Amino acid sequence: MDTKQIDALSRAFVAQLRNLLDANEWAEMQRRNARPEYRDTHSCASHDFLDANMVMADAFAQVVGREPDVDSGEDASLWSAAWAAAMPALTA
Repeated sequence: MDTKQIDALSRAFVAQLRNLLDANEWAEMQRRNARPEYRDTHSCASHDFLDANMVMADAFAQVVGREPDVDSGEDASLWSAAWAAAMPALTA
């Protein structure tokens, strides 16, 4: 897997979330993500405020140049790797 693409997708996802959430929502999302019920279940509190899957899909299209293929294991791996790379920025 291309680490540059993972990094680019991760950064695009975080940037889009930052643009969509206000400062209070961003801080609350980070606070929640640090709690065990999110951290230990690999959940993200961004879903408490918006459809983060749509945000990742938009970031994917921006970075990859097309929408993700839901039947593609390669696309799913890229999506998952980018999400994991983004989590430190999404956690307080």
